[in-house]
Amino acid sequence: MVFLNIIAATQCAFLIFMLIRFGRTQRTNQILILLLLAIAISLATESLLTTRLFQTWPQLSMLLLPWDLVIGPLLLFYFQQSLHFKSRLIIQALHLTPALILMLIGLLLAVLISNELWQTIFVEDANEPPQFDMALLAVQCHVAIYLVLCLRTWLNYQTCTRNFFSSTEGIELNWLRRILWIFAAMWIIWLLTNLFAAKLPSQTYLDFAFPFGIYFLGYSALMYRNAILPEQIPLIGKACEAQSTTRNTKYQRAFLSGERNAALQKSLAEIIQRDLPFLDPALNLATLATSIGASSHELSQLLNEELNESFYDFINRQRIQEVQRCLKDPAHATQTILDIALQCGFNSKAAFNAAFKRVSGCTPSQFRKG
Repeated sequence: MVFLNIIAATQCAFLIFMLIRFGRTQRTNQILILLLLAIAISLATESLLTTRLFQTWPQLSMLLLPWDLVIGPLLLFYFQQSLHFKSRLIIQALHLTPALILMLIGLLLAVLISNELWQTIFVEDANEPPQFDMALLAVQCHVAIYLVLCLRTWLNYQTCTRNFFSSTEGIELNWLRRILWIFAAMWIIWLLTNLFAAKLPSQTYLDFAFPFGIYFLGYSALMYRNAILPEQIPLIGKACEAQSTTRNTKYQRAFLSGERNAALQKSLAEIIQRDLPFLDPALNLATLATSIGASSHELSQLLNEELNESFYDFINRQRIQEVQRCLKDPAHATQTILDIALQCGFNSKAAFNAAFKRVSGCTPSQFRKG
């Protein structure tokens, strides 16, 4: 286990070097460097606990252990920064407070407790067989909370993209989701090695997951260290902020009146039928709202609360209906299905096939045949 932890920590150090040497000076990269540094220190601390250095100065363990409480907040900051979700500096400081408090307590104990007593405690602890660690479980629960917060941030981002854009190609950021799943898998392995410490042999296949996890975690992020994010990403971040502040306030205070509701639905139906705005692959909520004389909030409320659809689903349903009309029209008999899909507003074959199957319950080829 010690050897494997050292390998994983070395990988973190190498990734940090690569980010500093070849990465742009983006804030996301700076946060990623700190995250990898915290993981490296945590792994190195666990490995060094069995060395003569820590047997001579066991107080060092108290000064290094708080880094475990930094991992979760840094991962959340990385997600927020990547998705352009604003977080106030004072809120970020509060997330790091537990680690700072633990570090101050460790520093105080290191000064107050004699070196002989520390060595006695350390030797007794080191001679005990591996067993379940309650303190470690508390740290693991702390990290779990931040994994949930990261997942919530990601789901919020996905909801916003579907509420404000009719096409999500290029803004899915699947690499960021991959990082979350890799980190979650590493956390599960970390938890299992603690829960079953007494039953597991000294070296198990679970131990090998950490170097591989660090490898895929770091290199997934490293591949996109210089990624130019689509210009829509900052807009989505702002839209999510606006949505979160209005969801529980404006909608509750200002429901669309029956007269206004009916007028907007009528205008929307007329625009869809007359101008076919969904044929534009870049159509977004703000553009369509302006065309019917409504605000983005009003159109979003109309779609979500009255039609029970996101903007993305509503527009793609119109596109699928237009594709179905073309597939039945003899004038389009010589056109390929993909050509029809592209001229109806879809950006890719994968997005079209998924939307068609969801709306029609069959594939485009099956629909055309019969």
